[in-house]
Order: sequence, then C-alpha cells, then structure tokens
Amino acid sequence: MAGWHSLGSFGRTRLRPFFSQQMEPQRPEDTPRVYSRFWYSLGLFLPFVDLQADKVWKPKADQTFLRSYMRLHIMLGWILIPIVLAALTGLIK
Repeated sequence: MAGWHSLGSFGRTRLRPFFSQQMEPQRPEDTPRVYSRFWYSLGLFLPFVDLQADKVWKPKADQTFLRSYMRLHIMLGWILIPIVLAALTGLIK
C-alpha cells in the first residue's frame, strides 16, 4: 500500500506539469502578468500559433524534468497536429 501512496505523490508532483509554482517570468518586467497553465501548454503544443505565453514564462532552473517535458510537449505538437489535420481534411484514409 505504501508503494501506491508514493506513486500517487510522484504523480501529483511530476505528472502534472506547468503549475505556477514551477514557473517563473523570463524577464523581471513580466512579473505582474497572470500565468495560465492552459494557455502556456496550448501555446507550446500548437506549432503555428503564437500565444506568446511561452515568451513570457519558463520553467524554473531547478525543474529539469519540466524542462525536458516542455521539449517533448513541443515535439509532440509538431508531430500530432499535422497528422490530425491531414486526417480531418481527408489526406489520410
């Protein structure tokens, strides 16, 4: 039972990315701006859309897992979005 509890605490801390406690503004003048996990994640995932949240916020330096996940998130967006668009337009049958 203790194994499941530790796995649950890992999931709460590691598998739920982009919490505001894990992020910091890229420039000091961006500190008063409001951070949104949803818009930040969407801005990273959509390849041709620039929501500019990723230009304002970045993972803190001690968040190495989150920095790696951010790169994976971007790559998956570049791979999956064109596949979904091709499927929706009928290019893939």
